[in-house]
Amino acid sequence: MHVGRTLAGSTTHAGCRTASSWLLRHARHNPRRWEHPSVISSRAAAETIATMLSVGGDNCWEVATGFYAEALATHSIGRRGEVALRERHMAIARVLTALTQAATVGMLHGRVARRMARDVKPPRDDASNEEHEAMAMACEAILRVLLASGDFEKAQLCAEGWVRTKTSQTVVRRVIHTLVSEAAGGGRKEEESREEEGDSDKSAVRRTSLLRCGFLQFLEAATGIPALPALLSLRTEGLTDRCVARWYADAAMHINASLWTLCFAHVPPMSASSEPFYRELLVYCCSHRQWPLPAAALDAMPRSVLQENLADAMRCCQEELGEAERRRLQDAVSTVVVSSRPRREAILCLDLFSRQFSGGNISQEDVGWWCNHLRRCSLDSVESATVWMALCQRIGVDDLMMHSMPSASSVFPLLVVQASRSTTAAEALFAAVQQGGRSPPVVDDLPCASARNLLVLCKDDTSALVVDWVLRHCKDRDYLVQFVMEPPAGHGAAALQVLRVMMQPEHEDVFVLLSSWLQRRSSKWLSSIASLAPRNMQWVVALRCLGGMAAPSIAHVHVAFLTLAKPCVTPLSVGVDFLWTDDSVTSLQAEVNPSLWQIEAEKWEAALSFLSFGAKNMNARSDLLRCYAHVVSRAAAFSRQERIRVEDLLAQMKMEEASSTALSTREKLAVLVRRKKWMEACSLVAQVGGGATRGLMGLLAHHGRWVEALRVVVKEHKEAWVPLIIRATRNAGHWQAALWTVEKAVSKRISLHYASIAELLACCAAADVPLEAIQLWLRAQAGETAAHGLIGFGRKNTGAITEGSLSRTHAELLFVLLDSPRSVDRQWHYALQLLTSHVLQCNVYSSSRLFHTTFSILRRAGRWQESLRLLRFQHLIGVPVTAKMTRLVADALPPTRWRLALICLQGDLRGDAGLLRRVLPKVLPVNWEYALELISGQGVATTTAMECVVGCEHVPLQVRLQTWMRILPSLPVSMRHQAAPVYLRLSLAVSDHGSCLLVGVDGLTVIERSIRGLRHDFQNYAAFVYHRAVVHRHWCYASLDPAVGVMAFRALSEIAGRDEQCEVSEAALEQLTDLVERQGHVSN
Repeated sequence: MHVGRTLAGSTTHAGCRTASSWLLRHARHNPRRWEHPSVISSRAAAETIATMLSVGGDNCWEVATGFYAEALATHSIGRRGEVALRERHMAIARVLTALTQAATVGMLHGRVARRMARDVKPPRDDASNEEHEAMAMACEAILRVLLASGDFEKAQLCAEGWVRTKTSQTVVRRVIHTLVSEAAGGGRKEEESREEEGDSDKSAVRRTSLLRCGFLQFLEAATGIPALPALLSLRTEGLTDRCVARWYADAAMHINASLWTLCFAHVPPMSASSEPFYRELLVYCCSHRQWPLPAAALDAMPRSVLQENLADAMRCCQEELGEAERRRLQDAVSTVVVSSRPRREAILCLDLFSRQFSGGNISQEDVGWWCNHLRRCSLDSVESATVWMALCQRIGVDDLMMHSMPSASSVFPLLVVQASRSTTAAEALFAAVQQGGRSPPVVDDLPCASARNLLVLCKDDTSALVVDWVLRHCKDRDYLVQFVMEPPAGHGAAALQVLRVMMQPEHEDVFVLLSSWLQRRSSKWLSSIASLAPRNMQWVVALRCLGGMAAPSIAHVHVAFLTLAKPCVTPLSVGVDFLWTDDSVTSLQAEVNPSLWQIEAEKWEAALSFLSFGAKNMNARSDLLRCYAHVVSRAAAFSRQERIRVEDLLAQMKMEEASSTALSTREKLAVLVRRKKWMEACSLVAQVGGGATRGLMGLLAHHGRWVEALRVVVKEHKEAWVPLIIRATRNAGHWQAALWTVEKAVSKRISLHYASIAELLACCAAADVPLEAIQLWLRAQAGETAAHGLIGFGRKNTGAITEGSLSRTHAELLFVLLDSPRSVDRQWHYALQLLTSHVLQCNVYSSSRLFHTTFSILRRAGRWQESLRLLRFQHLIGVPVTAKMTRLVADALPPTRWRLALICLQGDLRGDAGLLRRVLPKVLPVNWEYALELISGQGVATTTAMECVVGCEHVPLQVRLQTWMRILPSLPVSMRHQAAPVYLRLSLAVSDHGSCLLVGVDGLTVIERSIRGLRHDFQNYAAFVYHRAVVHRHWCYASLDPAVGVMAFRALSEIAGRDEQCEVSEAALEQLTDLVERQGHVSN
């Protein structure tokens, strides 16, 4: 509004006159609107006043309200000069109602209400009811604002000024009701507005302030009857019982009268209409004010009211009861226990009754009453279970705690409380929580003693659910931390389990508390906490605790680093002594650089986080932090990138310390390279005019500045730096940039290092680009039409590349690339063509390694026909054929082509046992006679070859046993030997055959003479074969006990039921039948 903008610029009377002019213009513009103000006009006036008050402040409020009285209230005059009081009072009510809804300060509202109270005038005696009602509304609005702003004395004075002898009863009743209801929390009719439970502090302060200002005298003067009866009479005038009860209680206490005596005298307790009043009075006196309750009140109180608030009434009653009162109270307790009231209230009533009113001696019939009621109680919380157990002990019925409760839900809280006193109960609670799984029972609290007895039972990882349940429900966090820091004797494993679960994200608050405790104590505590965990997890615990400390000491940081560098046995030294927080001194006199140790990859990120943490918290000991960084840098030998990150940190610390000392140009360049400031480094090199380093060139290539990197290479003429640029382009996925780099380097007459060719060829695998694409690209760049365009492959390559053909080194690198898994499925044809064309163009003998790589590519691609052709081509040009090449050819052949394999390899076997071992498994299943001739003809009857014959199931068992007899001098072998399964299969075949083919050779004999270290008590295939051999031996020899054979069959059948590869044969069943029959004859 314009008023706000004007008053914002000035708070003087000029601004106030502007506001006055606005109001007057508004009134002249529409006089009828001001004579009969509506809600809209009143709200507009209220907003104007609120703006003036908030902008003008204390200097403006008085003038603003004066303008309002002049423009709105005083000018409510009709055409004949009479004052329209009804319109004035209605305007005051509407404006104040709208003003209280504005977001302004309440104190300013009180000032406005005090000014408007002057304009409230009583109408004439013959005025209509509407005029009296309008005055009542204005009085109500003013009193509400004054009470809300805390001006109780002014509200009392206004009420006394309005209530006179001739004042209408409508106004008198409205003023009294407003004072009473506003001071009791608001609300006039119970069915219209039900106020919240409880009595707010603000309402109690209002009642106390009005009582001190003389409200009771005003009430007596207004009603003509004593104050307390007058308050009670308000119940019939629409005020709620809660409002009247609170006023009545505060008024009685204010005049030091006997509250309950007067109340029982004026309000009959036996009346049904009095029960709500007594209920509100009892709740207010006992629950909110905790005033003493006389014993007589318990006897005179309505029964239903006493039962509903029995616990609060007994808590406030401190007098000794007579026998009649005690019996009546006992009946009320019984009613509460058997009724569907809250469970906690019933237990509290029993507890209060036993401690205050039952007396020391309990008769036998009273014990029965107590037991009956205690059994009826249903325990739904640990708190109620604690009270229930204490009550049982006080009454002397401890055996009642061992009986079952009414419901299963009541057993668990009682079990939690019993676990604090009994180890057996703790074990039962442990089992109950574990059975709950991921959704265990929920309790309101877990006592420290119960938590301790549960935690000491947690020995391994299977108890993680129990530890998690304890951490969730135990409210005493300090005790949990103390349990980890000072575990009971012999329970270090339990403390470790608590520490592991505590490190989970959902228990972050407990772990932060543990870190704060460790921060306030010496570093030895941190070391002891870390020592609880296994050796490979101690560094995780230490660094996690260190991260939770707000301001750790140097000692804590050092202990954390020692746990991180646990394999490093040599101590660290920086030439100083450490003074720990426990006043002990440790001298570090070892070498500055400890013995070299390899940091694990899983610790790497933790080490970097540790160094970052130290950079923030170790400003006073940068020398120690530098020592840590050097140790980590030396330990990170598995990756160069990780070492660069540590060196960056070292360079940053060095730059910060070099502000006072002058560095050389080369040192400045090294620092800039380590901090990855490539622009500043290039500028420094340009200023000096040379002196670029390998690190600068690598930094430029890493950031994609390949043009600048190549410029540095050309300027320094370093051919060994070109591979670094090609590798950076390959890692970035720009293989075209790699080819461009090679082209530019060749054009500048820089000899290509062999590593450049290797990096260039690696681009095809990294970027998934075929070699043909690179070949065609180079051919287009060089302008070739027919010759091969690979680097060094053709006659038109420029510069330092040797003319003629591909050198041996380059060719080997190319074929190693083609042998990669990504290129085999599509590059075998290209590799074969490249090899043959290379041999023909070179007209010299190529390296046998190229042929070996080609054979490997063809074998992996499954091209056995091409392998045979290449082998013939190799024989034709006279390149020696090695045994490895022949094995690759043999492995590529399918099993059905064994004859062809023998023909092709006939001249290359030459007694090689390794090659024959590859051929025999293919020949034996098809023609075992020829395979035996091959062994004897080649003179390679080695143990390995004969084991192939023994292990082949297609060879007759008689031949296998004869071959086995030939290799017996080299037996037995260990169970871990690779040939042990061969003899196990032979033993199983002998046992299933039945009769012994060789005299004295059964299945068990084969095992005893072939294998040593066989454990028959295992549940595996070897034990199955052993038991099968035992059955066979006892079947073969009638002199042996058949019961042993039957027991062996039971053992093998049990293994066969668990292991799929173990199958009981028909021969074994037939042998079992013979053994059983033989066992029957023996028993007879």
